Amino acid sequence: MKGKEAMPNSARKTSEDDRNPVVVTTLSSPLAAPANPAKNNDSWEFLSNEQARTLRTICDRIIPEDDFPSASQAGVLNFIDHQLSQRLRAHRETYRLGLEAIEEISRNRFGREISWLQRPHQAEVLAEFERLHKEIFDIFRSHTVEGYYGPQRTMKGSSFAPPRPPSSGSSDL
Repeated sequence: MKGKEAMPNSARKTSEDDRNPVVVTTLSSPLAAPANPAKNNDSWEFLSNEQARTLRTICDRIIPEDDFPSASQAGVLNFIDHQLSQRLRAHRETYRLGLEAIEEISRNRFGREISWLQRPHQAEVLAEFERLHKEIFDIFRSHTVEGYYGPQRTMKGSSFAPPRPPSSGSSDL
């Protein structure tokens, strides 16, 4: 089942403060911590299991489940992992450092990994990370959106930058 984001129903629980599922990682889960965290397991091309858990949390905060699947449910985690082994190789160190920084903020503020925090606390950690490391957060957000919606393209197939917000200072965004 390589490349799939399948999760047994027994590994999903619904939190009381939120209708979105909270993932409970078990030893049989593909995201369970490996014996050697520095070594990737067979289900990831680049990411370690710990990095995958952290990235899943980030992606699902950027694109949460609503009437449509969350980022991880749509396969974004697999997309990013694969791209880090292909065309995004230059971003490997950025991901490694960024994911470590998020976990450091989470442990310093709440004493545990971000993936184990309640959603409001996850939001606090990511807001702090975005404030401290905006460029890295923007890369995470851009790759998450690309993995979910596909690359932005013109009719001829060339990439283009997203439109800029109005410069008039309006706050309609």
